[in-house]
Amino acid sequence: MALKILLEQLLLESNVRNTIIDCLKEKKLCTIRYNDENPTTDRVIEPYAYGLTNRKNYAVRAYQVDGPIGKQQNTKDGWRLFRIDKILNVQKTDQDFVPNRPLYNPNDKGMLSGPEYRI
Repeated sequence: MALKILLEQLLLESNVRNTIIDCLKEKKLCTIRYNDENPTTDRVIEPYAYGLTNRKNYAVRAYQVDGPIGKQQNTKDGWRLFRIDKILNVQKTDQDFVPNRPLYNPNDKGMLSGPEYRI
């Protein structure tokens, strides 16, 4: 049973990874269902970089354009680092974005050895 759960998690993370990278390369917005705090929330993001963090978690550096943050469920745009293992679902949208957000750092120090994929 534990092996089945592990395999399902690995398959989900692989799907999330591939979709995030596609969105990043094609400069498409994506929606994610993220589980960092209760309750799980839906967010819309512009993915800018994907890679391994300094804490050895795969993550996407993204600009959040819609969706709540924090326990108070306040809506706030801004830069976020989303761990891949906490993304429960991801969907690529048809909406393009122009990667011109201020304060984007292509040499993100939150990523170990720099991001694997980046704009």
